[in-house]
Amino acid sequence: MKLYQSLLVGATAVYALDTFSAKVLVDTKTSQCELIESVHLTQLHRAIQSTTDTLEIVTGRQNLPTADEIILPQGGDAKLQSFVEILGGSTNAVLNHLHRRCPQGALQSNKIER
Repeated sequence: MKLYQSLLVGATAVYALDTFSAKVLVDTKTSQCELIESVHLTQLHRAIQSTTDTLEIVTGRQNLPTADEIILPQGGDAKLQSFVEILGGSTNAVLNHLHRRCPQGALQSNKIER
């Protein structure tokens, strides 16, 4: 009976996964990435079954009311930018996917929105 209980506890620990997330703004023309949210623990996602699984959610950038309010990299276009959220079963899985998506690295902007 104790062996069965220990196996049950061990099996439960394997399936008790966390989900981690990172978010970047990607300019598809220049392949520049700007870090929006660093890797952090987030809500569980049903697509993440193991520590090596990753999922990429791409959302197009929604323009602000006037072009003056949009902060773009030099030569950038808001239509060519998209937000990419990377979900994964571990921080390493998210970071590896992020490195594949942004081979030049992801810069963190210190600009303050008003």
